Amino acid sequence: MTKTLHLRGYLLGAGLLVSASALADNGAMTDSYFDQGLVYYSQGQYQQALAQFHQAVNAGETGADYMLMKMHTEGLVTQGGAQNGTRDVAKDASAAFKWAQKAAESGIAQAQFRLAEMYANGTGTTTDHQKAVHWYRAAARQYHPLAIQQLARHYETGLGVAKNQVEADRWYGVAASELDVFAQKGDAGSQNRLANLYEQGKGVKTNPPAAANWYRKAALQGLADAQFNLGRLLAYGDIERNLNEAIYWLQMAAKSGHQDARVMLATVTEAAQSEVAFIDQQYD
Repeated sequence: MTKTLHLRGYLLGAGLLVSASALADNGAMTDSYFDQGLVYYSQGQYQQALAQFHQAVNAGETGADYMLMKMHTEGLVTQGGAQNGTRDVAKDASAAFKWAQKAAESGIAQAQFRLAEMYANGTGTTTDHQKAVHWYRAAARQYHPLAIQQLARHYETGLGVAKNQVEADRWYGVAASELDVFAQKGDAGSQNRLANLYEQGKGVKTNPPAAANWYRKAALQGLADAQFNLGRLLAYGDIERNLNEAIYWLQMAAKSGHQDARVMLATVTEAAQSEVAFIDQQYD
């Protein structure tokens, strides 16, 4: 039972995979259907994982509904009648929504955030911004950083809730504090989002140099969005302009398939060439 509780602390990303893989590598006996499902999931044996998670749901094991949502969201469930394994996206979305509801109601913050996103985007259900706000708030109260930012945006725009800039600022401030914790630990996504708050002055005082600093930390980790943002800031932001470095980061982002970076790269490259031509004329 202790092992089960330990594994349930790792429902996301590498934490889940490392815990499940370690369990399998050590040849340990699992305590539950949920544990065995995690082992199968980490090994890429998705049909076996699916069966175990369904058993776990029937046995009332916490977390299994979240994993079923995750598997449907990722397209890891072969739909009935699809002999060649072709994914039924609409069916997957509907199933993911069903399991997201169950997981969210059991109190899993990531599930609450994903359910809010489904309501906000009309994925697997009809669009309902009021319900999206409800679940963003539920996840935000558990300090889910993305949910906190989305809740702040909804208060700022009045989407699904009465527009309230004071409340928006309060939640942006909470977001900045939470993101700073993860950014300091080296999480590239958090560094990029924190930089964006510093650039826009949301939840923190506007600070373009601080924004550039956090964008650069994330960019150096290979995050394409951060590479684009740093390039954009160096070319057009309220910091010392550096078109050569801007071009470098835009090229890096473009190589990763970032479409906005590709478009901006052409414009910034043209501007850099014009500056060189202008300087050359001064010395003719």
